Amino acid sequence: MSVQRRPRPTLDQFFTIEAIDRVGLTAEVLGVFYQAKVGVIEVVARRLNPKWAVVRVEADFIRRAQARDLIALLSKIPDVLRVLGPDEPCLQILEDALPPRRAGRTHVLTPTPYICGDVVHNDHHFYGRQEELAKLHDLLDTQRHGAMTGTMVFITGPLKTGKSSLALRFGRELLGRSEEKTATSATSAAPSPGQQPAISTALERTGGRREDAAKLLGWGRNTLTRKIQELGIRDV
Repeated sequence: MSVQRRPRPTLDQFFTIEAIDRVGLTAEVLGVFYQAKVGVIEVVARRLNPKWAVVRVEADFIRRAQARDLIALLSKIPDVLRVLGPDEPCLQILEDALPPRRAGRTHVLTPTPYICGDVVHNDHHFYGRQEELAKLHDLLDTQRHGAMTGTMVFITGPLKTGKSSLALRFGRELLGRSEEKTATSATSAAPSPGQQPAISTALERTGGRREDAAKLLGWGRNTLTRKIQELGIRDV
């Protein structure tokens, strides 16, 4: 295996915040960026109806770990319904209400001595390592049967060879769920009354077609149907 250096070009990043409309919302969003010391290039906000608003912030490039922290802080702002980060697909129903995104500037990150990515959290991006996973399961089964009581197991190896990704995948297998199921569970939580305007607007735009409305909102059809029933929304 050859190891070489190469620069990674990146673009400015966009954060889209969907929320219940109220006075001071945009100021609080910008306050989070200020506290996180992340530069803001452009901010656009639009009231979609009296109870529904969207704010989109174009920010200087930051690494994924910092972006995740920033999303967590934005999600804690009162009345925020959803935060879409740079790595998440756009929601057309929100983008249609805002000016087109700028092409952005290209940055080049400081080269690293390895061609590798971040830790793999998504099972769709995890390949191989079946032998290692099977061995970990065997060790755990042996410990459960009392043959290795009190034994600690370490995953060791050279730098950037996927040890953390392997450990996380093993943990997901033990829990019997992948990251996608966790995301679905979070999305399937009790609906907020603030979601009602978004659902109604999506149904109106799609002529009452739930499958198309669910795609606009970034949900599955069953999730949308459940929220419609629980919120008592009438179909168009």
